[in-house]
Amino acid sequence: DIHSHHSTPRHPQSMFVELLLAVVGGALVFILYVRWSLQRTLHAGNASTPKHSALAELVNPPGWPLLGHLPSYANALFKSGYIHDLHAEHGEVLLLRFLGFPLILTCRPEHVRLFFTQHLRDAPFVESMSKVFGAGSILLQEGDAWRLKRNLLNQGFQKSFMRDRVLECVREVEARLAARLFARLRLESVSDVSSTSSSSPSSASSSSSSTPMVTPSSCVIRMDSEFVQLTTAVIGLTTMDHSFHYLDEDQPKTEPVKDEYLPLFAEIIAETGRMFSNPLRPLTSPLTQLSFRAALRRVRSFLDDQIQARLDQPQRDRTDVLGILIDALIQDKITREELVDNLWTFVFAGADTTAHTMAYCLYYIASNPDVEKKLLQEINEVFDSPSASEQEQDGASPLTFEQVNHLSYLRCIILESLRLRPIAVGSSRMIPAGSTLFTKTPLEKDCVALVHYYSIHHNPDHWNDPERYDPDRHLPERASKRHSYAFVPFGGGPHICVGQTMALLEARFVLANFYWRGFRARLVPGHTYTSVDHCTMKEQHDMPLLISRE
Repeated sequence: DIHSHHSTPRHPQSMFVELLLAVVGGALVFILYVRWSLQRTLHAGNASTPKHSALAELVNPPGWPLLGHLPSYANALFKSGYIHDLHAEHGEVLLLRFLGFPLILTCRPEHVRLFFTQHLRDAPFVESMSKVFGAGSILLQEGDAWRLKRNLLNQGFQKSFMRDRVLECVREVEARLAARLFARLRLESVSDVSSTSSSSPSSASSSSSSTPMVTPSSCVIRMDSEFVQLTTAVIGLTTMDHSFHYLDEDQPKTEPVKDEYLPLFAEIIAETGRMFSNPLRPLTSPLTQLSFRAALRRVRSFLDDQIQARLDQPQRDRTDVLGILIDALIQDKITREELVDNLWTFVFAGADTTAHTMAYCLYYIASNPDVEKKLLQEINEVFDSPSASEQEQDGASPLTFEQVNHLSYLRCIILESLRLRPIAVGSSRMIPAGSTLFTKTPLEKDCVALVHYYSIHHNPDHWNDPERYDPDRHLPERASKRHSYAFVPFGGGPHICVGQTMALLEARFVLANFYWRGFRARLVPGHTYTSVDHCTMKEQHDMPLLISRE
């Protein structure tokens, strides 16, 4: 006989119980992983805090049971203003908890000063970025190693280098930006005329006898994207004499620049911001992490090739940052790996930051007609002619180094834009056990503290009507009356951003010529402008603006 064996059907209730146990088990494993990740990131020991501990003195905004502020923080990732709202509601110094692990937040300028001037150890948030920049990056160095690299890079920012090298690179690249903008406007004008002609009944007969007059039009351009291409070319030229194809004559002026490394830079910068904000990123997005690491390897390989090409030159250029670093390599002051780390750090930090700043400047100028009027008056005074002639429309700008330094109101515009929209998100430090920086009672354990630049720059205790755009705040007579660490767009102390002089020079030159050449920017009707915090703060949709020429 053939015996058939029938399995006993499973009861739906038992299946539900098994599914529920699987979900609960998975949730527990996930929570344990989160706790382990936070413990590693925050270098915390026991997450529990005694009732009378030092941290109990700090204001602790309401959070979730057990989870603390983790759900609110995760929901607010990349949304500008979350930490600022906490400060505005609960005070300058706060304590957040993530599954019990503490994080101190402060927007008090005195604390910021101590952050930048005392020898406090960088927090694990920064140390974890070694996978992005490399362990030899100046961002991760301390003591003698940091001083050596800082002195090397300082050579690339002397006044003579700014005037003779950086400004000429910016001049060449800005002329290409002008040509690109003119090409976009001409294309839009031709499209407007063509569409008008095709809709007219008499267009067929008139088009054969005469060509329609093309008049300047306007079009929506994502200026943040345009500026990122420009600033990447500038940083490439000034560091290693490479423009990432921005200056190639065969590049279409009405399309994004085609270069294999520009998309890689964008991918790395975006993913770095996600990693910085979310320590669980490797778990939640493993495929993206694989792509990120592959992009990073390709970029570092490209930079190493640039180094080798320079080493192979019989007469090496010693006037750019790469030349300075190669001299240090030859003298055994730094290793080849450290050279790549710092060249990459320079490219990473110098491109997007200046681009976002200039895009926000256009936004605020477009939003404040009185500011634009005052800026145009300054530009007319500084330039020898009130506007570009036909021959100068897309040629090299005549603006000199000395004239750039006379654009004092434009400098105030840039600084006020950096106040309202600081490009760098913040800075963190490990506060050692025994410290009384934040509490009367000495801390029992090391604890991470974070300063949030956006909150500092919007602190009503140090800024009158902080949400109002007012470039005059940065006039010398007014700036001297505020706390020196109430405004820190470039950091502060010995570790202040080494490239701030270059960034301000580049931004003033490009923006001044934008208006001198007759371009104007207006807000796009109906578009909602939203800022997001990735590794840097930027407009979510790459700052679309209505560009025209007067």
